[in-house]
Amino acid sequence: MQRMPVGDNLPVLKLLIVDDSPLIVARLIENLGALRQIEICGTAKNMPMAISMLDTLNPDVVILDIHLGDDGPFNSGIDLLISMKKQLPEITVIMLTNLSEAQYREKCLELGAGYFLDKSNEFEKIPEVLNLILETNNKTI
Repeated sequence: MQRMPVGDNLPVLKLLIVDDSPLIVARLIENLGALRQIEICGTAKNMPMAISMLDTLNPDVVILDIHLGDDGPFNSGIDLLISMKKQLPEITVIMLTNLSEAQYREKCLELGAGYFLDKSNEFEKIPEVLNLILETNNKTI
């Protein structure tokens, strides 16, 4: 996992947000903007944009929705999760979705998502999860 020093040589997580809702993206940027160790390196609203950005931005963490606006065959967040874990198995994926039923949670975790959060009830846990990821990664420095 790549980390870039910031300020007091603190590691930085590069974060890519993949969600088709401009309101959710804006809320995430607002809530995470004050975290010194998080660099939001990009946002994507669909699978093709996200795949393109993965290649160029090389994020450490992806916040990913299951339902992307132009979901078609093989264009859901679950399809993107499968693709990402094949291409970049070390990437940490946080699923953030309104589709919080047990079958989605189990499927995403089985496919390699590190975390699964319900947008309605667990949105505020995202900074805590990112700090946990930072702490876990710092142990390997």
